[in-house]
Amino acid sequence: MKNIWSIISNRAIIDQRDSSLSLYGCIDEITVNFTNPEEIKKNIKNINIIFDIVSLWYDENIKKERKFQYLIEVIDPQNKKVGEFIKEAVFKKNEKRLRTITQINGLTITSEGEYLFKIKYRKDNKAFSVVSEIPISVVCIISLPSNQKKLAQ
Repeated sequence: MKNIWSIISNRAIIDQRDSSLSLYGCIDEITVNFTNPEEIKKNIKNINIIFDIVSLWYDENIKKERKFQYLIEVIDPQNKKVGEFIKEAVFKKNEKRLRTITQINGLTITSEGEYLFKIKYRKDNKAFSVVSEIPISVVCIISLPSNQKKLAQ
């Protein structure tokens, strides 16, 4: 089994008529706005964001249905795991390709920098193997409300 590609987007939609996949707003950077300078100093920040991680899998063993688990790990710039999502997918009999769409609701960040989304899979209860890595830059900015901007001047 192979992971052909994985991508992060704002939204992934599969057309019911022809099974085509549309990806909207592919993400390679996330800008997080803070209105309070103290919030940006917190060690752990929970960001209200929704996005999809879409993967295309390929397997030539089409004689029977195949189940497998995949894992998405989120690694922060200090190489610490800040998130983990475990899912199960099924290749139908006689099908070589499978698309998985994992919706993520919220993201934990620790600081600005490069976050790595590691896609792993396991089959038959063996250890997870890394099959894809997606780097995403996180940028934090402070946006003071207009009334605070006047007070600061």
